[in-house]
Amino acid sequence: MDNEKIFSITEDRHKNLYIATFGSGFYRYNLVTRELKHYESSKDESGDLTRNELANDWVNYIFCDSEGMIWLGHYKGISCFNPVNESFINYRNVNTLIEDRVGYVLQEDHAGNIWAGTTDGLYRFNKKTEELTCFTVADGLPNNVICGICEDEEHNMWISTYMGICKYNVENNRYINYYAGDGLQGNEFTHGAFYKDQAGKVYFGGIKWYYLFPAFIHRECAERHQGLDYGLLYLQPACTEKYAFGKAYRYLYVCAGCEYVPTGSLR
Repeated sequence: MDNEKIFSITEDRHKNLYIATFGSGFYRYNLVTRELKHYESSKDESGDLTRNELANDWVNYIFCDSEGMIWLGHYKGISCFNPVNESFINYRNVNTLIEDRVGYVLQEDHAGNIWAGTTDGLYRFNKKTEELTCFTVADGLPNNVICGICEDEEHNMWISTYMGICKYNVENNRYINYYAGDGLQGNEFTHGAFYKDQAGKVYFGGIKWYYLFPAFIHRECAERHQGLDYGLLYLQPACTEKYAFGKAYRYLYVCAGCEYVPTGSLR
């Protein structure tokens, strides 16, 4: 693996690391046996996606789901690899789930659905029914280029994009979008810069700062500020100061006795 550009790493329950590279497909490395195996495309430029192989070697993201399947986001879309029989799962007669767009990020929700962020919208794949649903700006997203995806403790999906952040309430099909005017450092976020900690807090990486989103609404603040959604607290590197801003009924400030910040625009 000398001189490989590594973009993403995931681990399965069998102590295997799956390592995504930018230009050389992906590797599987067993931490116990130290066995290293390489998977890549055949380099055939015919565009034939029916073969049992990786569709594209430029892998942005790799993810192991709860069933041990390995999902890959690459420059020809989204693929799924079965490590048991070392084959790529064939959906719709091709070896990719989503075609003709760049796959940037992948996550799994509490129900086992796979969420995929691409250059052309957000996708949800039901593994049981094989139903694929696409979400775009026409549905309420702030932008079609998806950079990060996290599910909070209330099963809302938080999505970072090239034009702000969205909180998507799946149950109610409701979108709440946050922009630079709401206090973000800017509208553009970074591919793959997202994380959910053990306490349920969700983090996104922007161009300058990192953002912390709550996994729940504090009851006292909900009573004090009826109708507002609770949004973000941004942190600069080596700085823990909390700032207070206000702009025409859209606020970014810290509630008394509350760690989190009410902000956002409703859609």
